Amino acid sequence: MSASSRARGASGHGTARTGAAPKPLGGPLPLRIRLERERDAQGVATSSVTFELAADVGKPVQVAGCASHVLGLPEDIADLERPPHRSPRFFRVPHRIVRAIHEQARRIGDGRWEALWLEFPRPSGCLSMLPWERMLHYGPRGLPIVRRPYSLVRPWTPENSLEVVLCASVLPRPADSTHGEPSPTAPGPAPGPPGPAPGTASEEPPGAAPEEASEARSVARSAAKPDAMAHATSQAMSEAMSEAVDTVLDTFETVIGEVRRRARVHVFAGPGLRAALRPYAGRQRDLELIVHDPPAAHPAAEPADPVRDPWLRWIRAELGERAVDVVHVLGDGALLDGEGALILQELTDHGGDPVRPGPTAVGSAELSTFLMQVGAWSLVLSGAPGNTSGCGLRELADSVARVHPGSVLVHDSARDPALSALKAAYVFLYRTEDTRPPLSDALSTWAYPLRLDYHFGSGAEPVTLNAARLLLDEEGHTAIHGDRIENAMAAEDTPMWLAAGIRYLERVQAQWLPPPSGTEDKSHLARRVDVRYALDQAVFLLDRVLAQQTEEPGVRPGGRTHQDSRRR
Repeated sequence: MSASSRARGASGHGTARTGAAPKPLGGPLPLRIRLERERDAQGVATSSVTFELAADVGKPVQVAGCASHVLGLPEDIADLERPPHRSPRFFRVPHRIVRAIHEQARRIGDGRWEALWLEFPRPSGCLSMLPWERMLHYGPRGLPIVRRPYSLVRPWTPENSLEVVLCASVLPRPADSTHGEPSPTAPGPAPGPPGPAPGTASEEPPGAAPEEASEARSVARSAAKPDAMAHATSQAMSEAMSEAVDTVLDTFETVIGEVRRRARVHVFAGPGLRAALRPYAGRQRDLELIVHDPPAAHPAAEPADPVRDPWLRWIRAELGERAVDVVHVLGDGALLDGEGALILQELTDHGGDPVRPGPTAVGSAELSTFLMQVGAWSLVLSGAPGNTSGCGLRELADSVARVHPGSVLVHDSARDPALSALKAAYVFLYRTEDTRPPLSDALSTWAYPLRLDYHFGSGAEPVTLNAARLLLDEEGHTAIHGDRIENAMAAEDTPMWLAAGIRYLERVQAQWLPPPSGTEDKSHLARRVDVRYALDQAVFLLDRVLAQQTEEPGVRPGGRTHQDSRRR
């Protein structure tokens, strides 16, 4: 079977079948959240936030606005980095604004929209760090909320399989875990109408009831856990560690299992958690769980290696030549000098990297480079139990989304302890058939709509659309690959070197293409023919190496008709 019938894009949900009539209604409605700064007559700096709905081509409609301090925005971003007992901060949008946004969205286009699509035009300050999905949540009467990716390029992905890295790091839980946003039980008015309690997913995803097989595994897991913990450590496992065990196993069995693909999950965890999970390794129908052990010694990173973190180098080495699709990290976030970072625990009982002892911080540049090297097209960040900085995780995710084409998800496990929202997000992002975005205040999702046309639903000039169609097909996939590469990218065991090369070229192409909103300068579009030629030459080299490995005659990519490149 050729890639034309197997490969699909990281679209945010499944790609429509070829030949099916396009949906007459639907798609996301862009909601632009702008940060306005000015000085009053006395020269005092003030800031405000405005909310605009941008339906179809034309001038956006400003729905509401307010002073930034009304939302809880700090004057200094460093305020978000302070410990919670020094600076408790609760972000909220006044109910009148939340209601105005959702009711105006319902009136525009007779309510045909499937989601609100958040945009943060620059300069945006700390807007992308905030939990807008909770702040703008309107209960069952509202629209799902999705964040707009920064690239038009939709990565090539497998159709029938999913290779997942699940990295689980558990740090000691602080006494007060509220930082930058309220806990699920924090008092205060909910921003939406009466409905589900604050902090819970407002809509149960399809198939939320557990199957009998899953229930049986849960009973067996409870019985086996004491023995696993006894082998893991001579001390009692902490509450956070116990929760992490349940979270990893539930993510494997219930969340990833709901995607309904052949899935292989590679678990990389700290010492106690790794030992507790090892008894559950193995295959269950279409799911396989592999628990990896770290090396006895951690060699120092090569001077030229851009990936320095011992966790990431361990994962990359263990994967060998096999590419992955999704990297899912269960860990803690932090804001360091205004930039988001992952904080990962020390790797082994006897120490981690001798050059970088103790917990390590991973920023967006290192993380996005790692994703490219292992061929991943999607990133999931789940706050570990007691995570102290949701703002840090969202800032990290937003920074990765700016440079790495593909979907990105941040999951607030404190607001979704049953993982029902996470399951709905996995279905939305990774199931092959079309699904709607989940209606939840526990998720921040950077995802694509069904069709590329929705990228140009507001303010896109014809030259922008023409330039995009020159290098992209109608679904947003790059149009420079030949069939041999597409077949290899659709296969279950894609070589890591090939996936890494394609991810790099997708990133280069994304940096050259105009922004999705079509509102920035287009003067550089005159170079599009030269850019295509350069990309085509790079793909030709990859195709020639792949042909040598598969012992097939070399065929130069390009020159295919539209019918040759159709996808499901």
